[in-house]
Parts: sequence; C-alpha cells; structure tokens
Amino acid sequence: MRLCLAPTVLEETSANGVIVADVTIGALVYDGKLLDALEELDAPVRFIVEEGMFAERLRNLLWTLPRSSRRVVELGIGLSNITPTGYIGADECIAGTCHFGIGDNRFYGGRNASPIHLDVVVDRPRIKRY
Repeated sequence: MRLCLAPTVLEETSANGVIVADVTIGALVYDGKLLDALEELDAPVRFIVEEGMFAERLRNLLWTLPRSSRRVVELGIGLSNITPTGYIGADECIAGTCHFGIGDNRFYGGRNASPIHLDVVVDRPRIKRY
C-alpha cells in the first residue's frame, strides 16, 4: 500500500525558490501526446521557481505550451517505505521525499486550468517558508 499525505494546493503565484528533483519526474503528456518520458533521473535537475512559475531544463518544452502549464500548484509529502521505481505514481509517495506538481490543479480544489499536470520528486527536501 502506498501512503502519501494529501497534496496541498499552493496559491498559484506564491512559490519562489529552487526545486532540485533527484528521484523521478513524471512523463510530460500534452493533449494525449507524450512530449518527453523523463521519469527516473540519472542526475539531479534544478528548477528555478519565480512567482509560481517553473523554469530551466524543461523550458524548451514548457514554453511551447500555455503559460498555465508552468505554474507550481502542488506540494505533497511521501510516507511509504518503498524504493524508487521510476513510476511517478509510486515514487511521489516514497518516505522522506516530497513532490511538486505543475500545471492543472482543479482536480483537487485549485483554480489553475492547464492541459498538463507534471510531478517532480525530491529526496530529503528542505522546505522553508519565507
């Protein structure tokens, strides 16, 4: 059984800082088409977030999509004692990790309409509130 805390909907323009994804990034699917499989990472990927907008490595892909596809909208905490699988649905629940979601968040109470939802997993996160 996988256990995750229910994701927290973030105020769509409130996230600022750096996210270093070092476990898994979900597949990037847009309008039913796979743009990039991504998944389990060989090396950490750094993302700079400014006023809730995700950037950096995925910039070339994300900037071809609507602006709402770059918005950081979710923070989840993993609680399951499992090892990385490369499958985002499992890896976002690994104990000692957190995951951030970008794109659509209406399916759990948010207001950001987007044609994508992409999760990235961070091992042993340090989360600060400013």
